[in-house]
Amino acid sequence: MRTRTEPPCRTRLSTRLTGSDSNGDGRDQVDGAHLRAVSSRPGGQALLKRSAFPVDIVHGEEPFTGVDDWGYGPPRYVTGDRVRLAAETLTQMTYDQLIQGVDHSELATAEIYPLIWDSPTSLGWARDLFIPLTEFFQAAASDGHAMVIWLD
Repeated sequence: MRTRTEPPCRTRLSTRLTGSDSNGDGRDQVDGAHLRAVSSRPGGQALLKRSAFPVDIVHGEEPFTGVDDWGYGPPRYVTGDRVRLAAETLTQMTYDQLIQGVDHSELATAEIYPLIWDSPTSLGWARDLFIPLTEFFQAAASDGHAMVIWLD
């Protein structure tokens, strides 16, 4: 459960797909027995997109039908196979590779959140989060978990 002391834009990730298609819509159904959570920021998405990261781990990929907005849009999910791909990709890269060639002033001009891009050192804002994020995805992938993601 979220408390008032949690930072805004905390991404909630959860659940494992059961592999059943009970709605007949071609999509697996979600088993809510397994929960995961990790913090993420839209600035991270800008860096991940720039590096051609293959999975949207900031906003999720697959929509849920009939779900209302939970903050910055409705929740989305990442399938277990895509979580595994994200874990493998994160494991093969370093934070320095992620920010290689990034000009902080381009992020400032594009007004990428968080608005902290006032110096070259600002590119290190998420360095301390990169290893825990990688470990989080590795753990989810090893358990075969999918993730439900939303920003609020």
